[in-house]
Amino acid sequence: MTLTADDYKIHIGIVDKGPHLDPAEYVVSLHKLDRTVCHLFFAPPSRKDPSGPRVKALETWGRNEANHRHCANLRDKKFVAYLRYRDFRLFCKCFESVEGFESQFTIFRFLWRCVDEHILREEDVWNVMPNFEFGPESRRYIDCSR
Repeated sequence: MTLTADDYKIHIGIVDKGPHLDPAEYVVSLHKLDRTVCHLFFAPPSRKDPSGPRVKALETWGRNEANHRHCANLRDKKFVAYLRYRDFRLFCKCFESVEGFESQFTIFRFLWRCVDEHILREEDVWNVMPNFEFGPESRRYIDCSR
């Protein structure tokens, strides 16, 4: 894969509000390779404010370099994959189409939706998956009822 400065690098990490926060708040960060744009995709924990927004995206940009302060504070940050610029809109559509529950479930549903749309490879997501309990219907379905 030949990358250009307009392509992106995808990471996933945990909001650092304490190592024992349960459930962990996962964030997907998307950085343009020229470092001028930084996008964060996250789902606020539904227990704190059930009437609040279910999913959010935050963008920072700068002519020379975006503000990467939020990304720098993520704990257990892992590289997911590279994203081509031409797939960026579809990546955002995948995020908007996912129903929000608790952060950890929403973010991984989002990544699996990207696999379904052929933006990410299955092994990219498996490499960053924590140990969740999966429902019997599918090896990729996360059972949120437990």
